[in-house]
Amino acid sequence: MAFDEILHHVGDSGRFQILRIAFFIIFSLLSSSHDIMENFTAATPAHHCNVKLLDYPRSEINITMNLTTEVLLKVSIPMGPNQKPEQCRRFRYTQWQFIDSNVSISNDTELETEPCLDGWTYDHSVFTSTIVTEWDLVCDFQSFKYYAQAFIMAGHVMSGFVCGIFSDRFGRKPTLVYSCLLYGILGSCCAFAPNFTLYCVLRTLLSASISNILLNSLILVLEETSSQWHSSIVTLNGLAFSVGQAMFGGFAYVLSDWHMLQLAVALPHFALFVVFCWGPESVRWLMATGKTEQAIKELQRIASINGKKDIAHNLTSENSSPKAFCLGGPCERHVSVSTDAVLVLVLYRQPYCSGFAI
Repeated sequence: MAFDEILHHVGDSGRFQILRIAFFIIFSLLSSSHDIMENFTAATPAHHCNVKLLDYPRSEINITMNLTTEVLLKVSIPMGPNQKPEQCRRFRYTQWQFIDSNVSISNDTELETEPCLDGWTYDHSVFTSTIVTEWDLVCDFQSFKYYAQAFIMAGHVMSGFVCGIFSDRFGRKPTLVYSCLLYGILGSCCAFAPNFTLYCVLRTLLSASISNILLNSLILVLEETSSQWHSSIVTLNGLAFSVGQAMFGGFAYVLSDWHMLQLAVALPHFALFVVFCWGPESVRWLMATGKTEQAIKELQRIASINGKKDIAHNLTSENSSPKAFCLGGPCERHVSVSTDAVLVLVLYRQPYCSGFAI
């Protein structure tokens, strides 16, 4: 009997599958934020060069004590086309003549300027802190934040090469469990990264981990569910992902500090690690690798949850062989695995084919 027929006996659309799909959808909601997190943690707020007259007013206190911040910016930083301070240049010398409202500042581009040698001042009204404000990724360094996104994509590509190999070699469950643990640890470390280089390295590894988690969790669901529900499950996964990303914007608005936002995404994976430890392994993978006894136990578990306790009690294997199963009664009722089923199982054992087998 092919695996799909065996699964049909223990239940391929029952309570077990509903619970697993529901948990998978919730998990997709939680994990959908990884790829779009950079939109918030790497946001670039309004900024301008640090102005000494604002930071250290004592040096010229007699002049600055009665001047507003707007005026001090006007005499220290050239104005852009939108009449807002330039973001990357400042006057080399303070232009006190601009205090007089009758003096035109239309030709301030002819005045001598210099880069922001003393750093930048950022607008924290929307984002309390981002990696841009943390490591001054603006002006000549603004391209650096796009490197972070490139490293994230590199992590996904890297995972594509190793996910199938690990999953088929060690099992869906161990790969999923340790990927959750790894994501929780690396994500927590990433929130406290002391420099941009380490941040990029950690984000790359996080991307590889989340890809392993998403792919293996989807495979676990599909391998133990009736094939007629596969397209619906994948569609629900896409919808959950979209809803999760839409909701994440409001979540990021509440947690405007990138450290806290990174932690809020990473820490739930420790809980997922514990939950997945108690979850079942893929029966299809167990059969493909000859782990018959464990496969029987998992099938009994599925049958019991699906309310088919009579089948759960009578489900046995003959001589611990993956080619024979007894679904009740004496062994003359044993069910043998067909050649077609063996071909399917061989397909699932190939690292580079398992991703296309669904």
